[in-house]
Amino acid sequence: SYSFCTLLGHMAGIIHGDGDKGVPREAPPTDGKTLLVLGSPGSPYTLKVRAAFTYQRKSFRNIVRGGPDDKGFNRPPGPPLLPNVILPGGKAVGDSTFVLRDLDTPERSLYPPHPGMRFLCDLVEDFADEWGTKCMFHYRWVCDEDARKAAAVLPNFAVSVKNDKMQNSVARLVGQRQVGRLGIVGSNPQSAKIIESSYAQLLTVLKEHLYKAKFMFGDRPSAADFALFGQLSQLVLFDPTPAKMAADTAPNLVAWIWNMMDLSGLSVFPEDWHDTTPTLRPLFTLMGSTYAPLLLGQHEARIANRKTAVIRTPNGVWEQPAFKYQAKCLTELRRSYAALSPESKAFVDSALEGTGTDTLFTQNGKL
Repeated sequence: SYSFCTLLGHMAGIIHGDGDKGVPREAPPTDGKTLLVLGSPGSPYTLKVRAAFTYQRKSFRNIVRGGPDDKGFNRPPGPPLLPNVILPGGKAVGDSTFVLRDLDTPERSLYPPHPGMRFLCDLVEDFADEWGTKCMFHYRWVCDEDARKAAAVLPNFAVSVKNDKMQNSVARLVGQRQVGRLGIVGSNPQSAKIIESSYAQLLTVLKEHLYKAKFMFGDRPSAADFALFGQLSQLVLFDPTPAKMAADTAPNLVAWIWNMMDLSGLSVFPEDWHDTTPTLRPLFTLMGSTYAPLLLGQHEARIANRKTAVIRTPNGVWEQPAFKYQAKCLTELRRSYAALSPESKAFVDSALEGTGTDTLFTQNGKL
């Protein structure tokens, strides 16, 4: 989302001339509760937040980043991310994980009340955000058909394309920029087969889980569900190659993605949370062979102050640029794990033992 957000801003500056300067064409709401979500349909994190807000029945307005109504809004500190959420009063916040946590609604909470399940929910959410996006970016810009579609369609979410000449020019700009970033996100000849295999496994794992439960942690959605939905909304519904794989392998997952868009009418109750760890174990095992090595490699790079991270998975090794945020993710997860009570930690240990995901926490506690 960082690169896509930067690209949208760049294109808006070219087309509209003034970027996000000026004042909104319509005055922001003054009711003290309506949120503004500035993002893009092509951003999995935007759809993650929008779907979660819809489920929680929050009052919000959707504004396309880089579009004609994206004017005069504050930006959160740090790198440009999608989405930005503008709070009543004008403060801007980013990072979808913390947006959902900080704006959670108790009566339709996104987090299981059991501390151990809550920790596993955070873990699956982070897997979707950090590894799932690798699958999404890889398929979107490696496969020729997918790259052509994305380069042609995505700019139109924000830019008012006036003619075929302009369309071709903008598509060429988008395609060149995004394909050129494949190595930055860790998609390269060494990692390609691992990424593609992990997506195929994820389809099967989620298909089997959804035969037994409506959502990841029972009969009501969690932050983990919305994070998975965000990435899969692109892979399953937009990008041709992974979409065909999903339709062929997991039609129930395709339907689940469509339903996740608007769960505002879903009735939920406290007893709808269930211990689903037995059926989630294949997911934890997949995470242990992909996501866990990614975070460990990035953490090692940060500790050693290296610019390159070495990712060592059971199925191969590759190098990619160091990314401090993923190292920070591991630090936060380890802190959360260490803060668990002995009973909750035992619950997590039992769920993760032998999956490979347990290697994330062996340095900070007994597992």
